[in-house]
Amino acid sequence: MWLSRQMKAPAPTADADLGMTTITGDSVGVVTRGEVRALPVYGPGGYVWMPESGAAVLVIKGGPGGEEQCVAGQQQALIPEGMGPGEVYLFTPGGNSVYLRSGGEIELRGKVRIQGSLTVNGEPYAPARAEGGWRWDFPCGMEIMCLTGPVACGGPRAGRPCWSRFSSA
Repeated sequence: MWLSRQMKAPAPTADADLGMTTITGDSVGVVTRGEVRALPVYGPGGYVWMPESGAAVLVIKGGPGGEEQCVAGQQQALIPEGMGPGEVYLFTPGGNSVYLRSGGEIELRGKVRIQGSLTVNGEPYAPARAEGGWRWDFPCGMEIMCLTGPVACGGPRAGRPCWSRFSSA
C-alpha cells in the first residue's frame, strides 16, 4: 500500500502556457497559474521586442519540473489584408508600422526619421533648405508613396530633377 502511493505518477504539467504580462522591461512579470517575475524575453535574431503590460504572451517552461521559464512570443495580431507568404509586418500600438512586401516594396506608416545619409538608387541625396520648407531633389521616375498618395516626377519635367516641399516642422 505504501509503495503504491509512492509510485503515483506526478501531475501533468504543460511545457508552455499562455500568460498575461504584469511587469514590462528587459525581463517581465507574467501571470499563468501564478505570477512569475524576472522572466527573460526571447525573440528572433536582430529583433528587439518589449511586450506591453497586459499582453497575452507565450511562456515556455524548461528544466526539471518546468522551473526555468521565458517569454517567447505574443499572440499574432490580425494579418493585414492582402498579406502574402514571406512578407513581414512590424507594428506598434501607436499605429506606426513597417511592411516589407514580397515585390520589393517597403511601406512605412508614421513619422519617419533618417539618422545618417540617404541614398536612392546608389546616389546620395540630402535636403536643402527652401522657402517654406525642405527641398528634396530626386531623379524623374522615382515615386514616393505617402499616406495621401504618390508624389512622382513626370509630364513635361520627365528626364530632369524634380522636387516636392515637405514641412520643416
